[in-house]
Amino acid sequence: MKTFRFAFLSLLVVLVVGIEAAPLRVATYNIGGNFGDDDCGLCPPDTIDHQAVRDVIARVDPDVITLQEIFDSDLEGNPTHVEALAQALGYEHVFIPTQSNLDPFLRSIFLSKYPFISTDRILSPSGANEITRPMPVVTIDVPGTISDPTLIGLHLRSAQGNSQQFMRAIEMRRINDYLDEQGLTEEDNLIILGDFNMDLDPTTDSFSTVPTTVPSAFNLGDDVLTELANGIPVTYTEFPEDYLSTPALNRLACSRVDGSRSTIGGTFDGNNVTGGRIIDHIFISDILFNNNFACEIYDSRLDGISTGLTKAGNPLPASTATDASDHFLVFIDLELEDAIYTFDDSITSITENFDNFVGQSAPSFWTSSNANWQGLFSNQITVGAYAFDNHSNRSVGVVPSENPMSFSAVYQNDSSTVISDLNLSYTARQFLASNPGTTDILTASLSIDEGDPIPLPDLTFAATPDATTPSEIQRSTSLSGLSIPPGSSFSLTLTATQGEQTGSPFPDEVFLNEIHYDNVSSDQDEFLELVVTPGFTGNLNDINVLLYNGSNGEPYEILPLNEFDNFTTPTLSNGYRIYTTLESGIQNGSPDGIALLINNEVSQFLSYEGTLTASTGAANGLTSVDIGVEQSPAPPVGTGSLGLTGAGEESSDFSWTQFEDSPFTPGQPNLGQTFTGATPLPPQAFSFDTIVVSINSSAADNDLDGDPDSSDPDDDNDNLPDVVEAILGTNPFSQDSDGDGILDGEEDSDDDGLSNIAEVLVTLTAPNDANSAFIASIHPSSDNGNELSLSFPSLTGRTYTLLEGTDLANLTNFTSIATYEGSGEVIQHPLNLNQTETTFFQVHVTLTTY
Repeated sequence: MKTFRFAFLSLLVVLVVGIEAAPLRVATYNIGGNFGDDDCGLCPPDTIDHQAVRDVIARVDPDVITLQEIFDSDLEGNPTHVEALAQALGYEHVFIPTQSNLDPFLRSIFLSKYPFISTDRILSPSGANEITRPMPVVTIDVPGTISDPTLIGLHLRSAQGNSQQFMRAIEMRRINDYLDEQGLTEEDNLIILGDFNMDLDPTTDSFSTVPTTVPSAFNLGDDVLTELANGIPVTYTEFPEDYLSTPALNRLACSRVDGSRSTIGGTFDGNNVTGGRIIDHIFISDILFNNNFACEIYDSRLDGISTGLTKAGNPLPASTATDASDHFLVFIDLELEDAIYTFDDSITSITENFDNFVGQSAPSFWTSSNANWQGLFSNQITVGAYAFDNHSNRSVGVVPSENPMSFSAVYQNDSSTVISDLNLSYTARQFLASNPGTTDILTASLSIDEGDPIPLPDLTFAATPDATTPSEIQRSTSLSGLSIPPGSSFSLTLTATQGEQTGSPFPDEVFLNEIHYDNVSSDQDEFLELVVTPGFTGNLNDINVLLYNGSNGEPYEILPLNEFDNFTTPTLSNGYRIYTTLESGIQNGSPDGIALLINNEVSQFLSYEGTLTASTGAANGLTSVDIGVEQSPAPPVGTGSLGLTGAGEESSDFSWTQFEDSPFTPGQPNLGQTFTGATPLPPQAFSFDTIVVSINSSAADNDLDGDPDSSDPDDDNDNLPDVVEAILGTNPFSQDSDGDGILDGEEDSDDDGLSNIAEVLVTLTAPNDANSAFIASIHPSSDNGNELSLSFPSLTGRTYTLLEGTDLANLTNFTSIATYEGSGEVIQHPLNLNQTETTFFQVHVTLTTY
């Protein structure tokens, strides 16, 4: 007797799709008012002022910051005070406008972690001299958005008095004029921030003439002079928003974590701040104001009292902010509109050609992972991502590394129908071939509503060592049976992967290899030589050499590797790249030093003719390592360089020597030097372009389950797949095809005792074939012929419960005797032969996974 009972485990999957907006943190900080040196605002890196400013900015960690009261002295030295700050905090992009003769000492600047799309300054009109400090204007390339923001940093005329009021009013007017000239509106992502100084003189005044106390260099523009002559006065108000009419902007009510709003001064009682002035402001346009935002005035005295907005690292010592400046840093967290391709009822195909792409960061609408952006490709094969220009046709270029680089874009379904079919294509181009070299591939995948990626093998492109370059090929594929309802999205990801390397591990190092700095009589042909090992995968543009003067411990020259004489065509020796540069003026020792910087970190600090301790610059506080040889006495011209010799893979395998009577060898291995490290095969260089994504939509949905018929495997929700119903001859759009009151799934089409749905879901047998059935049998045990076993096949995901009883008329009174989990193997259950009456058995099959 065989009976089957099965249970369905219903799994409800709820997908909450939320594509995050692109976040941006922006800050303004007047770093003046220091208490150590009146001749600098930021001051040298070893001062309390500089360190406190750095610590405050690092704690808040803005993506973009405008600084006020940068002195000329802050732009001197190598690196400058500003460069040292930017390098320490990871701001790769700096914009420093020139100053005005109305204030020849101070200027406002921008530091950004993201590239500048454009830079500008707000200046006085032609023939006028009104702006105290030119106002920097930058547009930032923020990843993940095409709504890149424009920021204006300012530092208006300070101090009290009629002339100061008048000049601030004119400066605010010029800001408004600039916005009008640029056509900026409330719908643009516009941010104006800085030190407005208006609360210094909280009055409202009207001027019918130019105050006589303005500086002698002040020269008013003709437009305002004409208005004054016609009786139109200049009005001063302490409210900056009164000047901003095109477009109207929103002044934010930023505060400390204790609720106080002063940005300068105030009294602190250990818990709260009272008093002070509000002169540092942030204004944002309507489109930003209507999104989520939050702002804060950072005061380290309150850092441990309340957390406020998220910050980096640990709370700072209470005095840090007041050590840094008499102003407090003000910052805002913003959300920019996502860069998402959008389909609607009129747009069914989207093409991306990457026009005007510059390669400094991911293209608009795209995000990247592990992509070290190198800019526009030239001819130096450095692993990373590029913009490749083929006769002014830009594309995304890739020289892959051991870590796969991925590039992703999101496509949103804003149409009124379900997307059921997709057509995708792109053009791949291999533009350089390294032979021998690795075989590298570009693969593609699709993910719906951030679900598991769906591989797209038809879009795979292989870049090979033996390719004839340039070579170009189009890859395309089609997907059907999809279900992407309105409001949902899908992402396309392209991943560049380097082929298998040979020889491992590879040395990963950059080191000084040879130097020549002295000759008998006048020095000639002075040079430096660096070696980059085969395993180095960093950015060559991040390698710099600082030359240090031993007399004062200060750097006197910076030599970027990308300015070395043979940067684009280095000498290769067993995979080691040798770079050299002629550099007149290398100090003659007693002692002097060389610091090698990689990504602003000191990797080597060597010296000759003694040791020294750096007092400033990147090596500040470090003591050099004497290489132990020197050009003393000074050798004849053309000989006597100092260099590494020996055989090995890393710098530590070689030793320094003076090549006394031998010609030096800039740009070549040194005499007696052999590089033995394994040579990795170089990768290929290829690109992708002209990505076309087209959609087909379908709204037909017979069972109204949200899955259109074109992709729904069961169009009537009777648990019989459409393909099975086609075999059975039942109607896939009706749960009761013959109208007899018995659902198609409960019918027994082959009269084998099992319902169609039991065979489809539980036993995986054919519902239209009586010979395909679940069979349980009793037979002699395979282990002992004197015993019997109940045997039956099992499937994973099923639970088999054995029951026994003596009354077929009352199956519910059967007793459970054993339970087995299906394994895919035949299950054998031994039976008790000492029965006094006829016994029947049931096998209940429960579907445990579905």
